Amino acid sequence: MCKDKIRLSIIVPIYNAEKFLRRCIESFIHQIDDRTEVILVNDGSTDGSGKICDEYGNKYLCIKVVNRENGGEGAARNTGIKNSSGEWILFVDADDALVPQFYKIISKYWEDKAEWLLFNAYKLSDSDSIDELNKSAHEPIMLNDCSSMIKSCFLGEAYCKGDGYCSYRGPVGTLVRKRIIDDYGVYFDEGVKIGTDMLFMLKYLSHISSVNYIPMTIYLYYYNPASITNRYKPDFQEIVDTYINAITPWLKTHPEYEIYHGFYRLNDIILYLKYDFFHKENTEEKDSKKRRMKQIFAKYISFYRQSKEENLLKKYPLNKRIVLFFALHGFYFPLKLIFKIKYN
Repeated sequence: MCKDKIRLSIIVPIYNAEKFLRRCIESFIHQIDDRTEVILVNDGSTDGSGKICDEYGNKYLCIKVVNRENGGEGAARNTGIKNSSGEWILFVDADDALVPQFYKIISKYWEDKAEWLLFNAYKLSDSDSIDELNKSAHEPIMLNDCSSMIKSCFLGEAYCKGDGYCSYRGPVGTLVRKRIIDDYGVYFDEGVKIGTDMLFMLKYLSHISSVNYIPMTIYLYYYNPASITNRYKPDFQEIVDTYINAITPWLKTHPEYEIYHGFYRLNDIILYLKYDFFHKENTEEKDSKKRRMKQIFAKYISFYRQSKEENLLKKYPLNKRIVLFFALHGFYFPLKLIFKIKYN
């Protein structure tokens, strides 16, 4: 039975994940003790996910099932936060898992004074083995420069050692303090379809001063190329505008990161080309498409120039730099050929 004093809340947002959900829950349910609660947030699933949640909720006292209407992953995570009581929160996506020794690893560090515990994650396919993970222990590293971490969110950089990878752009594979979330209202922006995880981390990092990085892997990200969709998004302009509206208040109070945010925004161009302009379902006339591209991409020229002046462009791989150059200089046909070969 769960004790009143909960150290860890594991929050799993779930939407139509019946294919993976048992694997996810089974990866950690037999490791945890009565210092941990599990919150399964069924976000309006229409498959068998709700039934699986109820099955585990009836079997284990420390599992709480919360059913809600579908509102997206951010809304589901917020629901989990509001229903949690642990000192630390660990987010686990329903199609991912935790390593067999994750609980033994994290329980060594959750009494630390640090305000964020950062671990490694590991990308794998169903055929990969995890037997070699965490064969050797690595000493924790105290990171006190949260400003550099915020820059890393925008630049896509991460400080990692040991097996796997770590990222500052999202909360999975990390432990965040519930106190920080509650005290400063650090929640996920609901309705934002791109950059949601990063927005959360930017707000969280803005209110902490110490991070304990443990170079050991606790999180398994199942990478399945066949599941990656290239869905046509004719509303991509609206998606970008929603993100801008969400991050603008944060940027106004942290103007020192404007240049780095500009660099991050250049990736919008790649997404516009992939999901809108050169998607095979886009039947827009060529001349209309070219005019719209010119109008939209004109807004990114200042980001490109600033990033070039600050030597940030070199952080993009050469192929992306070529695409950005073609897009901002109106080279329509080379772009069309590149995206036809790559995605269609």
